[in-house]
Amino acid sequence: MTAKQCVIGILVALVAAGAFTVRAADVDYAKAVADAQQAGDTAGVSRLCSKWAAAEPGDERPRIILGRTLLEAGMMDRAVEQFELAAEANPLSPAPRCELGLLFLRASKPDPAAKEFGESLRIDAAYLPARVGLARAKLALGDAESALADARQVQQAAEGNPKAKILAVDCLLALGRTDEALAEVGEGGETAPVDADLRYTRAFILELTDRGDEAQQAWQKFLEAEPEGERAERVRNGCIVLETRVLPRPAFYGSCSAVSPDGRQVAYVVGNRGIDRAPLDGSDKPVSIVSAPQGWAQRWLAWSGDGRGLVCHEYATPSGKGHRIKWISCDPSNDVRILDFPGQKRPGVPAVSPSGTEVLMNDYGPAKVCLLSPANGEHRWLDLVDPAGQRLYVAGFAYMPSGKELVGVAAPAKDKLGLYRIAMDTGKAATELLELGKRKFRCPVVSEDGTAVAGMVADRPCYLAVASTSLPAHLTQLREAKRGTRPSWHPEGRQLVSCVVVSREQRLAILRLGGIDRRPVQIQVSRKRDEISLVVTSRTQESQQLCMRWEAFDAGSIRIGAPGGSEESAELKPGEKVEWTIEIPAENKAKVRTLKVRVLNQDGVGAVKLIDWTEEGQ
Repeated sequence: MTAKQCVIGILVALVAAGAFTVRAADVDYAKAVADAQQAGDTAGVSRLCSKWAAAEPGDERPRIILGRTLLEAGMMDRAVEQFELAAEANPLSPAPRCELGLLFLRASKPDPAAKEFGESLRIDAAYLPARVGLARAKLALGDAESALADARQVQQAAEGNPKAKILAVDCLLALGRTDEALAEVGEGGETAPVDADLRYTRAFILELTDRGDEAQQAWQKFLEAEPEGERAERVRNGCIVLETRVLPRPAFYGSCSAVSPDGRQVAYVVGNRGIDRAPLDGSDKPVSIVSAPQGWAQRWLAWSGDGRGLVCHEYATPSGKGHRIKWISCDPSNDVRILDFPGQKRPGVPAVSPSGTEVLMNDYGPAKVCLLSPANGEHRWLDLVDPAGQRLYVAGFAYMPSGKELVGVAAPAKDKLGLYRIAMDTGKAATELLELGKRKFRCPVVSEDGTAVAGMVADRPCYLAVASTSLPAHLTQLREAKRGTRPSWHPEGRQLVSCVVVSREQRLAILRLGGIDRRPVQIQVSRKRDEISLVVTSRTQESQQLCMRWEAFDAGSIRIGAPGGSEESAELKPGEKVEWTIEIPAENKAKVRTLKVRVLNQDGVGAVKLIDWTEEGQ
């Protein structure tokens, strides 16, 4: 039995027994409950609330506290029951109905939330939490103008209240009025009394409006005010969802997408029809890459690093018993062929090496992966072992951008999944990044800067999650996603393209992430005619050995010529800089649309910069 199950069992027993408990006349239950809360004694809070409710049946407070405790334990139905009992205990109090509204709002159910807030305000029209809650419900329903009007009224009624100010800021952000939102939040709790919510909101807006350095300082200020908790962990891991931009609706029924290596296009599965691609900025209509063959459905896309091909998994319909991996050309050759992975009875999620010359096949079960060259069909096997030399059963891997390591999920034993980094030359895990237990983290994809790995956690509901590729690593939930989803990273990182649930619909969307920037280097670019100058500075306090690689892409997202880069590594010390110069060969200049620069350190992590190579840029 897990600790959470144990706590839930205790809570259920205490709630059931509460009706038969008699109050001692001299007990100050309000104080006793407050003391138990401060001590973190969840069982004590529940026991005392049950006694309090039995001793004073007309007081709504113990039922509300007990409902909140149950809600934190994940027992939503029992929390609703307690809030309903609180409303019956004192029909003249607006608090119980407001608590129900907050519960529904937290569960992304704005319609019933608005109804409960309305009931609370019918009892007391001036009750501030319900007024704020009703405005939040309107905001969640898409009526930002009405929500802002309510927020202004709340601000007039409660001048200086930080919750009212944050509500107004959120409304302004929803309306796209970011400058007004930033002016509204002001210095964001910089002066006493320190307010963590205001500091969080200020940092959020600064990052949303691309004020990078200011945002990083603001996030650090927030962590000073709120160093612990889920929100602080999200900030430290760079997993704050700044915005979710839904892409123009195609006939999209698949669950997988892949971003082109130059970051300009996205390929996605269109039901049983095939695979389309479209500009990521929505500037043009989708076009078909390939149709789905009769009797087969497609999923799990991966775009090769040179842009010349897609790899996808196909499975037989409706039986789902047949499985195969297909290479689909994105260049004029229109080459479509099935890749033969020897010994693979049920090929799973494919991954393409950063060089584009190798495809990795994850076949769930064996302690090895198959690596195949699409060009000539040659293959090799990589046996995987953990740091202790114990064989690992594969559950899904992806390449680090250096091509020297894999990151993914494996298990040395049943029900003991872990997230590992594997050396390509030995197949040995240098370290276990994260213990996953029974959490099924599937379809992993590593960002091109090497700092993070994203995937889907197969749960009820399924959700998109991100973890760091270095210690300390935490698996952070982003938002609900479709089962079988394979996300993809924008090359510059900190943006994910994935099929997620938006307003109860499955939509292809771009998730922009913020928080502490964990990239160890920063790339600055200047251009003089056809020459690009790079200046790389450090974000860490440690020396790094850096290697630079650049690639040029045409308007079709296909690489032009061979990649270039530094011949030797360069040392970058804290407070210093490393400089490189790039010059594109004369014969390729007219074709280039995008220049892609990647700088990685000795640990295989770094930063990526995309440069728009246009006439205007010259």
